[in-house]
Amino acid sequence: MANYYPDQSTILPMCTIRRERLLPEDVFGTVTVREGEHVNAMNVVARGVRANRYVILNLRHLLDMDDPDDIESLVHVAPGEAFKEGQVIAGDQEHSRKLVRAPVSGMMLRLLEGRLVLQTGLTEVSVRAGFNGQVTSIRANRGVLLETTGALVQGVWGNGCDHFGVVQKEPEGGLAALEVDEFTTEWRGAIVITGRPLVKLALHKAEAQTIGGIIAPSMNADLREVALRLKMPIMLTEGFGDMQMGRLVSDVLEQYVGRQAALSAVKPERGQASRPEVIVPLHTDDRVAAPARDEPLRLGSEVRLTRAPYQGIVGKVASLPRTPQVIENGLRLPVAMVNLPSGRTVTVPLVNLEMFGRG
Repeated sequence: MANYYPDQSTILPMCTIRRERLLPEDVFGTVTVREGEHVNAMNVVARGVRANRYVILNLRHLLDMDDPDDIESLVHVAPGEAFKEGQVIAGDQEHSRKLVRAPVSGMMLRLLEGRLVLQTGLTEVSVRAGFNGQVTSIRANRGVLLETTGALVQGVWGNGCDHFGVVQKEPEGGLAALEVDEFTTEWRGAIVITGRPLVKLALHKAEAQTIGGIIAPSMNADLREVALRLKMPIMLTEGFGDMQMGRLVSDVLEQYVGRQAALSAVKPERGQASRPEVIVPLHTDDRVAAPARDEPLRLGSEVRLTRAPYQGIVGKVASLPRTPQVIENGLRLPVAMVNLPSGRTVTVPLVNLEMFGRG
């Protein structure tokens, strides 16, 4: 069988973590930190502006010039430079001839073949580090690559929000037991771990108590739109349905109750490799390896099963048949034989497996 590269989920109590922090592609910006600099989660590492519309001035016509190369010396604003409405932005100022004034306030984007492209209706955009770490390299005008050592737990679904706060366990009666009018500070702004599937009441009470974020095993799919409307991040470690949190996930997370963590509940997007995750920065003087990535499925690979009836169970690949096999529903598919913790060996379609990195 040809190499198969399944999706990968990482759960490690200690590893080297590298993440890019970049401005959106439609934002022209600057990096605000230096290579080698240590940053905390709230530091802005890059900022820029996004234009709501563009204005294009044909300087060849306005200055009555044919050669675009001659026009460049008559432009008085540089790419990325802001200007005010009415300001002279091009022309021969020395002789006060054929001056071009900005029709609007904005920023100069570029000069292209004698045409001056201006951005207007600017909105400031900034990117924060998101976790405590070190700037290892700079992406010019876009952002940085950050590195830290610590725990990494990846989930399967997020609602697109992020938060940096202290990890806490849910109250004894669960999130739904929180009293909305009760003055409690233990969970305000905290990233709360719950081992129970989320319900609508729990989400509403968490929002009312201004909880910083939630890490939960699962929730009913009909709560998806509710979760997407909330401003606090929500990460599911198992998926949609009525599933409990895997023992390995809860064991790693509970080690770091009381520590600060970065929860990035990335919303899954087609064609993107990013996963929702929580990072707990930890100081160590030892060199720690980064998680292995893009590895093919092999004999002995540790995998997590992603579909019922074994959803969430972690096992090891016992064999990889060279030819597709007939499974219970009658389909013939590429499969792996997986040894489960119970000692049972089951046949699992490759599409129902993900690589599972753990320490």
